[in-house]
Amino acid sequence: MSKNLYTSIGLSAILMWSTLVGLIRLISERIDPVTSVTLLYSLSTLILLILFKIPKLNKIPKQYLLLATLLFVSYELCFSFSITLANNSQQAIEVGVLNHLWPSLTILLMVVFKEIKFHALLILGLSSAFFGIIYIQTNGLNISFHQVMRNLIDNPLPYILALAAAFIWAFYCLLLKKMSNGENIIAFLFLMTSITLWIKSLFFSGFNFPPLDLTTWSYLIVAALFLGLGYAAWNIGMVYGNMNVLISSSYFIPVISAFFSALLFGISLKTSFWLGTFLVVFGSILCWISTSIHSFSLLKSQKRTGRRTLKLK
Repeated sequence: MSKNLYTSIGLSAILMWSTLVGLIRLISERIDPVTSVTLLYSLSTLILLILFKIPKLNKIPKQYLLLATLLFVSYELCFSFSITLANNSQQAIEVGVLNHLWPSLTILLMVVFKEIKFHALLILGLSSAFFGIIYIQTNGLNISFHQVMRNLIDNPLPYILALAAAFIWAFYCLLLKKMSNGENIIAFLFLMTSITLWIKSLFFSGFNFPPLDLTTWSYLIVAALFLGLGYAAWNIGMVYGNMNVLISSSYFIPVISAFFSALLFGISLKTSFWLGTFLVVFGSILCWISTSIHSFSLLKSQKRTGRRTLKLK
């Protein structure tokens, strides 16, 4: 298959991921957070095992397998619980936006690890993205410092988990591109996540299987499909497709996700929310432009070198 086709497969993950905040929140409103997350990942694991099976682990570098498993499981736990532990649907949407800082953080890590060169636009982009988050959380800066602190004290865990998830996923994306060697271990990663959740449920949370109606099962199956297939598509796109196109396109997930969640919950999102989301997207795009400038300069330099070589010949 061509690189463009692999990139298109990766892009399909963005549409599937954009539905997850709303779907996971709907499920957690019907059953408790731990049970909802455990069942969701168990169904996703079953779907991925049917489609991909577990790869031959002896052929995969042990360092990559260990790091990828640790990062992936940690991310999934942080992301899913940040949504299910939110106090209400509005907070769940806000937490989803906070998690979507990961594209900017991915680019920042690429600079730190010298995958790309630093550009001043990067600082501007990161500042815009973080300010967008602050703008959303403070309802357009129309809030006192004491109220901000009270909100954080009241229920800080979802925000902490969402921010941690953003950093973890940025590290995972960098690791996937550098160390995977084309190996798709997504089914194994989901299996490890499910095992971790079942251990937590059975031994630490007192798991009791709740009675589920047809509507809840429908939400679980759809969310499991989008969750599992989304990650499978993303891994394929990141390994074989165009990483820059995928990351730049993922900057629009907050807008699609917020719009879908608002329709699902019947929430009228305020102007401050959309403006804050725009700042997050705008900041992330600036980060991508900063990397594109370097790539374009490098391409021009290579073309000039090629012309000089031809003239010498």
